[in-house]
Amino acid sequence: MVLLGIDIGGTNTKAALVEDGVAIATAVAPTCADSSLEAVLDAVGRAGGSMFGEADALALAIPGIVDDGAGRA
Repeated sequence: MVLLGIDIGGTNTKAALVEDGVAIATAVAPTCADSSLEAVLDAVGRAGGSMFGEADALALAIPGIVDDGAGRA
């Protein structure tokens, strides 16, 4: 199984394509913590790029406060 892991950070969005516990590709795209949703999604697309098509599964790390009761992050 090939996993694409994406970490959305306040400064950078990082992506890694991992197979059998070994990173086979990585990428970084700049982000800004107070960007619009569209800008953050653009950074995810730039970091993940063509790796999306190679992955069997996706793991996404998003910083922030989670409000389970309200269903918001």
